Amino acid sequence: MLVSPHLANLRPSAELWRSTLLQVDELVELIEECQSKWLYLYKIFSDVEQAVYDADLTVKYDIVNRKFQEIMKAIAADPKVLSILSKRKGQKGWRELQGENLKQILLSMIKVEEGLLKELDHLLTEARMSYPRFSFLNDNDLTDLLAHPSNRQLWIPYIRKLFPGVVGSIGIDL
Repeated sequence: MLVSPHLANLRPSAELWRSTLLQVDELVELIEECQSKWLYLYKIFSDVEQAVYDADLTVKYDIVNRKFQEIMKAIAADPKVLSILSKRKGQKGWRELQGENLKQILLSMIKVEEGLLKELDHLLTEARMSYPRFSFLNDNDLTDLLAHPSNRQLWIPYIRKLFPGVVGSIGIDL
């Protein structure tokens, strides 16, 4: 649109909107990436029995979880797309979670989320090294199994996957 010869007097306005929309796009992509990682971690940590994961992991997740929910509440309180862009303090619609500040918070949250995911992956690798049959389970199944060590009813589908021949040959009806 900026290359159109018919733009004439509207060029400054069009350039301003282009810049504004690029900023919105960047923030929305960061929010989406942060939300995607948060959702995966939420599924893991929200349904975990006490003391399954290292306390440090749980503390890091709790911090990310609270901050993400705070950001979502701020966005829901003012759902206009342009409200995520920076405004000067004292200006109508100003809040702390906007513009460059929001971008920096999201980037730091994504970094923490990626660290949590790496630590969880390390735990899964350790579990597979300790018990090689766990290699037959995908990451989601193994995470689910490790998150509920005392729920034996939940083990049944995994026992079928881990020991298909044994379960059928000894007459166990699982």
